Amino acid sequence: MQDCVTKPVDGLDGGLCSKCGAIKPLAEFKRKLSLLQSRAMGYAGNYPLEVVSKYCKACQPASKPLRALPKRQLAEMVSQGVLPQLVMDNVLSVRGRDAKSKQREAALMRHEQDRRAAWSGMIKEVNAELKVVIQQAKFAGYANDKFRLAYTDLYKSMLVSAREQLKFKLTMTDDKPGLLQDWRQLFSVEEIRGLLAVWRDIPSRTKAKMRIGHLINAEWRAHCGATNMTEAVLAGRQAQRMRMEHMEKLRLAAKERAERAEAERPPEEPADTSAVDDLLSELGINPNKE
Repeated sequence: MQDCVTKPVDGLDGGLCSKCGAIKPLAEFKRKLSLLQSRAMGYAGNYPLEVVSKYCKACQPASKPLRALPKRQLAEMVSQGVLPQLVMDNVLSVRGRDAKSKQREAALMRHEQDRRAAWSGMIKEVNAELKVVIQQAKFAGYANDKFRLAYTDLYKSMLVSAREQLKFKLTMTDDKPGLLQDWRQLFSVEEIRGLLAVWRDIPSRTKAKMRIGHLINAEWRAHCGATNMTEAVLAGRQAQRMRMEHMEKLRLAAKERAERAEAERPPEEPADTSAVDDLLSELGINPNKE
């Protein structure tokens, strides 16, 4: 049986490939059909048929597996009797499970990328701050300034500690940033105040030439409540709230006393009008007459 017979070559038991133009033996052009392909061509399909193609084996297109074929082509194969319906259903079922698995893996990958990006961004900010502090420590060492050295040493140790914490959280697959959106949230108000006290020991003329750390700048101290002004505002709000609560209690107590007095007051007795009636009778006036 021949399928688009290859071009014969005189004097040789072979042919010329229609694609690459190479002259090869006839065996290089033969290929076997599957039983389903044989049945689709009208044969009984009891055994595989061998055909001679116009392409050599190197140029013959590779047959795609059933899982790689589109649903429309599978339906055509079923309608032509090449593929059983049960096989098509199994292929589509496996394909659906694979698709859901790939979607789940992609979602997990995106989630992991977002988680790592959040921690990596904080680590990058800490490294940038640490680089500035190291430069400040270098110049403080040149000047032998003990106040600057005390500040930079303390700040460096705090930054290194924060960086190690963030690196550990980066390795934990189930650790998400959550409410921790800034690396400065790793430090308590007491730690910030301690660093601020060391910073204030530096002479003003020296501090004017230095960049204040992001951990103790006015904006962050106001945000986390590490300033005296913020403490005063909070104390004032607390006093005002307590004053309002006290006034509300006094108002409720006065209302309860008024209600209790109203309930305990005796009912009023009707006035005695007999003397007035007698006087009107003497004058010839009937008090009951309308």
